[in-house]
Amino acid sequence: MIQSFIKTNQWIKVTFWGWLLGVFLLIFLSSVLEACGIGNMQFYIGISMGAGVGFTQWRLLKKYSAMPLAWFYYSILGMGLPFLILDFIMDKGVVYKLPLSVALGGLAIGCLQYQLLKKQITNAINWIPFTTLGWTMAAFTTLLIDLTMQIKVTGYMNLVMALLNLLLILAGGLVLGWITAFAIRKLKV
Repeated sequence: MIQSFIKTNQWIKVTFWGWLLGVFLLIFLSSVLEACGIGNMQFYIGISMGAGVGFTQWRLLKKYSAMPLAWFYYSILGMGLPFLILDFIMDKGVVYKLPLSVALGGLAIGCLQYQLLKKQITNAINWIPFTTLGWTMAAFTTLLIDLTMQIKVTGYMNLVMALLNLLLILAGGLVLGWITAFAIRKLKV
């Protein structure tokens, strides 16, 4: 039912807007937490991005199915909890902490949202690997910024690099939307 109504470009668009909302939530939440003296953790990345994407996806899904608000909550919990756990067991400077947190978060979101989808979709189990892959590839897209930061530029090229980095951040939402839209098209009632 869901996949027969939701168009691929519609899903990509809402996921992108959710990603952008997550970026704004991340900026806001990190500012508040920094002001409170909580600056050495990354859990707010998972919470912000999960909230932004989960909210916009849920708003679209509820138009075409009886999708409960749990979709939104599962996105926050699924992405936030792995970040929180890894904040306590890994140092902030560990290079692979962010991609590992996102990959585990994608897996957790996929498993939690599967619980909602399996009531309507016969092959809902396929949602789990696509969600994991989507979030992981979105994280790697944004991690390309680490490469651009190594390029030494001056003058107006600083602006060009800033715009490139902004595009890389925003591309994460498109990547996540595209991969999970593919999954939606493959789900069967």
